[in-house]
Amino acid sequence: MEIRKLAPEERSELLHGFDYAFFEWTGRAIAEDDTEGINSHDVLGVFVDGRLASALINYKFQQSIRGAVKGMGGIGGVWTYPEYRARGFVRALIKAALHEMHELGIATSMLIPFKDRFYANFGYVTSNANLEVKVPIAALSYTLHSNIAGNWQVERVNASTVRDEFLTFMLDLAPSQHHGITIPINATAKQWQEVMDKRLCVRVQQDGKLAAIAIYRINSDYRAAPSDRLIQVFHMYWRTLEARTKLFSFFALHRDQVRYISMDLPMGLNFYQWFQNLNDPCATKVAINPYMVRVTDVEKAIADLPAPTTGKVTIAVSDSFCGWNDRTFAIFAKDGKLTAQRSETSEPDAIATIQAISALVYGTVNVEELEYRDWLKISNPQARATLSSWFPTMMLYSTFKF
Repeated sequence: MEIRKLAPEERSELLHGFDYAFFEWTGRAIAEDDTEGINSHDVLGVFVDGRLASALINYKFQQSIRGAVKGMGGIGGVWTYPEYRARGFVRALIKAALHEMHELGIATSMLIPFKDRFYANFGYVTSNANLEVKVPIAALSYTLHSNIAGNWQVERVNASTVRDEFLTFMLDLAPSQHHGITIPINATAKQWQEVMDKRLCVRVQQDGKLAAIAIYRINSDYRAAPSDRLIQVFHMYWRTLEARTKLFSFFALHRDQVRYISMDLPMGLNFYQWFQNLNDPCATKVAINPYMVRVTDVEKAIADLPAPTTGKVTIAVSDSFCGWNDRTFAIFAKDGKLTAQRSETSEPDAIATIQAISALVYGTVNVEELEYRDWLKISNPQARATLSSWFPTMMLYSTFKF
């Protein structure tokens, strides 16, 4: 068994593995054009007798965590051919990916699990999924009559052409608006094109400056069932409420073309206040397979997170996969932000698994729940109050799937 990066000429073998694991196997020939969207530097593979037996993709993203932007490793495309399963290949790949993240200074990791109990063995903790909302598009018609002063321009373009503009706008707004949002700032032009080729983008400008943007797909096929004729919004951002109204009014213009609009929204958002006259049913559901998250570097993950109160807590962390985390850290507040550094104390305020640290950083569960699960053991009562103030629970929201 050999674990290494995929060579560019081996990308077709990766796609054959994808076909077997995720799609319908046809034995198709892989054209060179089909492989151009794969960054072989992101792919780790297990090779047996020179043949690819198992693989994963370790995407290099950025992520907003409590308003601070961190490097994030996104684990995706994990597969193993059946004749090589139950031999620990994925375990070895995950460990190699975590080490690669550490070498690159990446602080956190996220994935969408096929089975949460499987990835829990590697220190990942379950967070939450997005809210999927489907609403009659006529409920946005009121925005067409909004009298908003100013010089506004609305333009519709192919989403494959707006990579830099969209990501710059997203990076500017997302950290202050959404916790956990994934920003694929390192996506290549080819990768962006493959995802966005059949999607559209609407840009709203005020006085020549971008004020709102959304990426969407439209299905207005008259042969489809009415419930399937809709606009599906994947990503949207706006600087002002006026810009949001202009964006929604663009979608409202489709009210005689399609019947519904669907959106991926943060859990807990009161989206009802965006609509009027919801006479038809409004369908909501929680997306399947909630994200799982993990801290890969304790010091880097905690650095610069907001600290509403002063204090200091020493925590002895255990992490069987990332030895650099398997030590005691002093966490303290300075100038309204957190800092973590190694400590030599022999009597820490708390003992925590890496699952507890990951849950605290991402806000997946509160301190009381961590203690109940035996992930966190606190010997200093003041530490409990301090950790609770620093790490309140938060709902994660991310729209880029990988």
